[in-house]
Amino acid sequence: MTAGTEASTRWPTIPKNVRALTVPPNLVDYDETCATFTWDEARHALSGLPGNRGLNIANEAVDRHAAGARAAHEALRFVRGDGTTHSLSYAELAEQTGRFASVLRGLGIGRGDRVFSLLGRVPALYVAVLGTFKNASVFCPLFSAFGPEPVRQRLQLGGGRALVTTRALYRKKVAPIRVQLPDLRHVLLVDADGHPDPGTLDLAALLREAPPYGEIAATQGEDMALLHFTSGITGTPKGAIHVHDAVTAHDADTLPLEVLMKQLRDLVSRARGDRLQRAEMADPTLTVTNLGDLGVESVFGAIYPPQVALVGFGRVREEPWARNGLLGARPAITATLAADHRVSDGLRGGRFLARIDELLQNPEEL
Repeated sequence: MTAGTEASTRWPTIPKNVRALTVPPNLVDYDETCATFTWDEARHALSGLPGNRGLNIANEAVDRHAAGARAAHEALRFVRGDGTTHSLSYAELAEQTGRFASVLRGLGIGRGDRVFSLLGRVPALYVAVLGTFKNASVFCPLFSAFGPEPVRQRLQLGGGRALVTTRALYRKKVAPIRVQLPDLRHVLLVDADGHPDPGTLDLAALLREAPPYGEIAATQGEDMALLHFTSGITGTPKGAIHVHDAVTAHDADTLPLEVLMKQLRDLVSRARGDRLQRAEMADPTLTVTNLGDLGVESVFGAIYPPQVALVGFGRVREEPWARNGLLGARPAITATLAADHRVSDGLRGGRFLARIDELLQNPEEL
């Protein structure tokens, strides 16, 4: 670049004729769409269970497509570490998830019972999630990097009746604590290969033998679908409920533009007035993560949309500490903050961490 000159950062506008596009864009006029958006109309855009039997995430995500023109379309594509792929069509996914629901029913797992998973992102995880929904049971995913104690805590608190996991994870993290989990009736191994460990079941064999499930169990919008747990950094992990009606927010991107924006405006208005419903607060905006139980001292988080910030806590450790002129040992942790600068700035982030420190020093204010 020549001294005294600046490279242009302006580019000529590229005009487009929206009506001439083969696929119309989701958003043509933001203001117009915003003015007409309502969540009630978003709910009306969902299919619902046949026979007006309620709302179920599995039906909206899979079965309504499997019953129509998209039956043979690719629903999920899994990319292995070596670059090869494995795909499931909507029809195949509907069949496999129905068989998983049938397995649960055959094991006596019913409405509201908790089904846990301790898995990585493998096909069996998604089959288990959607099959659990079809059975009107509640799914609870566990982080596969958890140690035995965090696994035990959450299985106990959630009243887990069944667990889907691998042989290696079961032997390392569940078998040593199984005696402390009397409510855990069934452990389903996804890789038993015909030889399940004592006290476990071969999930692949059960799926092959399972009869068709039939129609999805009737569930209503406010029925529990998922049970998540907080990190437990400030004490016992707390359960967070995700209901079937939360699928409304996930489906909103398929709505007509004018309907979408009308509902968006309604949501913004109620959020500012502190009048949101529980299902509308299902997706995270700020995540708290704790890796201290794994021995990690500091966490440097990566933000994943729709999150705008992530607070990370490390392990509790003893540090020399001066207070009122006296030196002693005190428990301390390192808290870090990763934030999206489009939403906030470092000054506000620093104040936020200072407030966390203040509250941890004075927990009675929480």
